[in-house]
Amino acid sequence: MNTLFLLMAEFNTPNIELSAVSQKYFGMSPTTAEAKANACKLPIPTYRIGTSQKAKRCINIQDLAEFIDQRREEGRMEWEKVRTDKQKNS
Repeated sequence: MNTLFLLMAEFNTPNIELSAVSQKYFGMSPTTAEAKANACKLPIPTYRIGTSQKAKRCINIQDLAEFIDQRREEGRMEWEKVRTDKQKNS
């Protein structure tokens, strides 16, 4: 399955509010995610669609999909390494 396609089905928009994904995809509360976004310490860029500081902070769905795919690949590589090491030691 295509990650971007599945995210589009879930959110129905290319601009996702950070608070809607902070817990599920970053494992942190919306407040913590907002603080990290202000310090540019999230793994993907954020932005405000409006010009006001009170405008909701968003992320782009493509950036989120690429982040998820990258994390999946890192996990797969780690799994392969551990699996190969165990087979060598058997």
